[in-house]
Amino acid sequence: MSDMSDQRPRTLSVVIPAFNEADAIGTCLRALLAQSPPPTEIIVVDNNSSDDTARAAAAFSGPQSVVRVVTETRQGVQHARDRGVAEATGDLIARIDADTYASAGWVAAIHRFFAVAPHHIGGGYGMMTMHDLPFQKPFAAMQRRLTARVRSKLDAGSVTVVGEAIGGNCVMRAQVWREVAGTTSRRGDIMEDADLSLTIRGAGWKFGLIPDMTAQTSGRRLASSPRNYWRYTAYSPRTYAMHGRRRAAVFAAIGIQFARAAHLLIWAVLLWWDLDERRFRGRPAGLRKGDRELPSGLRTG
Repeated sequence: MSDMSDQRPRTLSVVIPAFNEADAIGTCLRALLAQSPPPTEIIVVDNNSSDDTARAAAAFSGPQSVVRVVTETRQGVQHARDRGVAEATGDLIARIDADTYASAGWVAAIHRFFAVAPHHIGGGYGMMTMHDLPFQKPFAAMQRRLTARVRSKLDAGSVTVVGEAIGGNCVMRAQVWREVAGTTSRRGDIMEDADLSLTIRGAGWKFGLIPDMTAQTSGRRLASSPRNYWRYTAYSPRTYAMHGRRRAAVFAAIGIQFARAAHLLIWAVLLWWDLDERRFRGRPAGLRKGDRELPSGLRTG
């Protein structure tokens, strides 16, 4: 980790990796463009989509727009993420998933955080609920209570340090992103956001929880079949093991067993739930929308 200058960040770039997200990218962009203040720039990285993702995103671009669309032909969210970071010009670079919608005040919350965060805090993340799943009110209520406590600490000049950043709704100083560029793994059988967090932490940076940087993401991962969810959760201990974090890998291997058991219960309920219409069906569905075919041939949520 190198020293940061004393100048506070002022500009914010937002990077959105996107693969076959034509149905979601418009809502994601509208939520960002409605921010006050708006981001300095928004970069959508189309990662070989076979649908109309690029065209849907390009509808928001133009000479007077802060939205740009670029293409990354190397398949994988790591490549798309790094391409977006390389294109970004902001002092701060946020990443948000294409199926994730920033709440009002998202950009303002980022600027408030970095106005207080000491230089060794490289970035942070905001909490999320799921916009297409039922029973989200209790989670939202818990998050509001936690946000109030974290906001109170930040107002007093203290950052709430956390272990890892959530890739789907995170922000880092530009220097941090570029310091680890090209050093994260390109494997397709690990958790990309955990790998990124561990790499950044290994460089000496810390993360903070950012109050009011809230967003709503898709819960389609939980709607995927048990077989595919089990395959996905196996990525977690594998990621820690790859970084030589053996103890963390053991704890992760134990933790995913509880996550898998909980998923079976959730999946049984979601068989009756329509992700598109946000309502319960009269009968269970036979095919889960949560399972998507990716170029690697793996199915995931």
